[in-house]
Amino acid sequence: MAKLGPGQGLGCEAAEGSLVPSRKREYKPCGKHTEGKRPLYAIGFNFMDARYYDVFATVGGNRVTTYRCLENGSFAVLQAYVDEDKDESFYTLSWARDHVDGSPLLVAAGSNGIIRVINCATEKLAKSFVGHGDSINEIRTQALKPSLIISASKDESVRLWNVHTGICILVFAGAGGHRNEVLSVVSSSCLLLWYCFRIFLAYSALKLPLFQLLMLLFVIEHYIRDKIRVLVTAMAFVLPLFQA
Repeated sequence: MAKLGPGQGLGCEAAEGSLVPSRKREYKPCGKHTEGKRPLYAIGFNFMDARYYDVFATVGGNRVTTYRCLENGSFAVLQAYVDEDKDESFYTLSWARDHVDGSPLLVAAGSNGIIRVINCATEKLAKSFVGHGDSINEIRTQALKPSLIISASKDESVRLWNVHTGICILVFAGAGGHRNEVLSVVSSSCLLLWYCFRIFLAYSALKLPLFQLLMLLFVIEHYIRDKIRVLVTAMAFVLPLFQA
């Protein structure tokens, strides 16, 4: 049997084709709206509930605003939440859902390090999560469990929260973790495999058996030319998911 050389084998065969699209699509803005005098840092559509597919939200300054897309291409303001702290500056947002009554929840956080959970059904502030010691850079929702959110902070930690109970389920920080602020975080229903120098299992600290594994925390060390080590963290939820 002949040995395959480099660049040969399954998935390495040459394929004819073009990466250039046959028709160029031109996009133009269909609406414009100025929201205050402070920059907007985040925007997000509600992909957690098909009933609100045309609803999106923005954050900027101490203000969170929700909009609905209209058929004529414009959009209308639905709700606006203004934080009681005038110095607050929201950096990130994420849509979630209450697993009890299905209410759409809008989660926002920023420079103060406090997570605000807004119930869009009642138009009221539902909860405030305090735990991070510095500003929060990003929040993401677990797609298969929309009541679970993950927050990444300048305090070098990542936290897992339940928006219904208000409980911080897990804290990822400490020795062997990030040595600088965490800028981004993402959750997935798939198990992600990476080529790692070191792999940290989150369940080992909790002394849980393998069948109760909640998630894997991968810490990848990249060494670049100037000897600066960059830590990249990726999380993957695996079944069975945590029931809280």
